[in-house]
Amino acid sequence: MDPYLLQREEALRKVAGPAKALMAVSIFALAALLASFCFTDALLSSGAAQKMPQPRSMSKETQLVIRMALNIVLQVISAFILCGAMRMRRLQSYRLARIACILAVIPCISPCYVVGIPFGIWGLCTLANPEVRAAFES
Repeated sequence: MDPYLLQREEALRKVAGPAKALMAVSIFALAALLASFCFTDALLSSGAAQKMPQPRSMSKETQLVIRMALNIVLQVISAFILCGAMRMRRLQSYRLARIACILAVIPCISPCYVVGIPFGIWGLCTLANPEVRAAFES
């Protein structure tokens, strides 16, 4: 059998675990963020926000709009991590896969926070393997 194919198959096997883990965490995070976004939108549109206790610093509506904006940013980051994990799984775009793993390690923006950190580290360690990197480049 061709050594190139053997090397590629071995690299595919190595990246499969962290890629699948990051994909699962990102999909879960996107679902949770979408549910949170819909809930916040329902609070705003139904007028139920008026029944909430009034915060001192800003209006309830302003707080909910800020929450929705942050939610959208986190959805974009989770989608980017999902895209990078999918590319990692196919040995495409080393840079995108690496950036996705780095984003997963950042606690305040990674999907599902604590769960995404070890999977991001696992992905970074796997991507640092010379055989895996060579398989991306070929």
